[in-house]
This record gives sequence, structure tokens and C-alpha cells, in this order.
Amino acid sequence: MEPATFTEDSPEFPPVQGGFALISSDGIRFHINSSILAHSSRFFNDLFSLPSSEQSTTRGRDQTTLSMTQNSETLRQLLTFIDPNKPRPRAIQAHTIVNLIEAACLYRVPAVVHWFQDTYDVAWSVGREKVTERSFISEHPLLSLALCFRLGFKRGVEQSILELVECNVDKWDEDVEINGRLFNYCRKLRQERTMFYQGMVEKLSGHEYSNSHQIKDTNKEICMSCAVSRAQWTYDLMQLATEEPKWSLISGKVESTEWCSICGLSWIQDLSNACASSLVR
Repeated sequence: MEPATFTEDSPEFPPVQGGFALISSDGIRFHINSSILAHSSRFFNDLFSLPSSEQSTTRGRDQTTLSMTQNSETLRQLLTFIDPNKPRPRAIQAHTIVNLIEAACLYRVPAVVHWFQDTYDVAWSVGREKVTERSFISEHPLLSLALCFRLGFKRGVEQSILELVECNVDKWDEDVEINGRLFNYCRKLRQERTMFYQGMVEKLSGHEYSNSHQIKDTNKEICMSCAVSRAQWTYDLMQLATEEPKWSLISGKVESTEWCSICGLSWIQDLSNACASSLVR
């Protein structure tokens, strides 16, 4: 390996006495104590344990510098988990997490993996108004699934699948490199969930509850207001079942129905009975 070249030093990791230098692929040099590197990274622990002649062959003539294949942003983030004096990021950034995880696996830095497993499903309060920022898994379920599968994190895989089954359909469009069989399995579950809710909506829209909670056929003459409302209600439910088949949204829409004093129809008020009756019929 040729001696590493660099364009500038990282302001966050400046030269230190007895330090070791890592140079990113885009020419930024990061300084860190070799003992800290060896303690936090099994890769560097093995590297520094090699005999001097083998270390020289591995690192080139300059035995205090090593050229890395990672860019400066990935290397900076990785070193924040290696250096105990640096604050770790609170939330996961979707645009950098893949490279960070890959680097952590390559250099065997378990702190990154543990941080991801502790953080991927956490929602944060940000700003003075304490606005809740959605968790990484809820914002990026497909990416979360790919990373949890890559790390062999069973609980994360299961939670990501559950999130994918009921999330907004737009979140399936994320450009993620993922196992094909796993992706197809999740898509099949999603399709089954959608078809189940669509069938339920069709049955619910075909019957109404009377004031005595007896099912009435919708062929009964109803007022124009109810006819329009029911058509819109059915359309909205079908949209939910297709775009975001989440039970809390479906049930909330069903529970929002109303009673009409003109034609005597009572929009479904007892959700559990309504759904049970619709599925039986």
C-alpha cells in the first residue's frame, strides 16, 4: 500500500501526541490514539498485534498512518463511537447509516451496532416546543428491515415487517438494497392485509345498523344526504385500505359515522359488532 496522502486535518480529530492517523478516501486526516482504536475496534486490535514487519507491509512505509476506503463523513461518525470523549449522535440519519453500519461491521466496532439496536425504534422530542420526531423505523421501515436483517437482529426484523405491512404505501418506494426473498415476503403480507380490509369495507358498506342495532339491507330507501355520505365514507375507507392499511386508521374512520334522523339509519356505532357482523355475512 502506498503512503497515504491528505488535503487537510479534521478539526474534530486534530493531531495528538502518540496518535495514529486515518485518512479518508476524500483526503481528510483523522488523528486518534492507537490504544483507543485497539480497545474499541477488533480490527485495529488485531492489526496492532501483528509483528512489526507485517504491520509495515499492511500499512506502508508510514507506520502511523493508514489509508481508508471510507469517505470523511463515514469515518468521522465511526470515530465518534471509538473515541469515548466524543458525543454520540442521538438519532439515526438515513443518508449515512448504511455506510456507518458497513464500516462498523468491517472494522468490528460493536458500539455502533449496539447504538443502532437501542435507537432505531426511539422517537425523540426536538426543539423548544418538544415536537416529537418519529422513530427511524417508522420513517424508514424498509431501510430498517434491511439493516436489521444484515445485523441478524431478529426483534428489529420482526418490528420492521410489522411496520411495512401497515405503513403508508409511499415508504415502499425507498431505494434500499435488500434480500429479494425477504422483500417479496413482506409484500405478500402487505397485499393480504390490504385485501382483508378491502373485503371488510365492501361488507360494511353493504349494510347499516338500525336504531335497535339490527342489520338492515342497504336496498332500503334512504335520504340523499345518507346516500352521498355513505358513498364518500366507502371511498375513504377503500383509500385507507389501499394506501395505509392500519387498523387504528380504519377503525377511526368507521367510528366517525353518524345517525340520520331523516331516514332512520344509524351509522355504525358499535365497531366490534359491526366488523364481526360484516365478516360473517
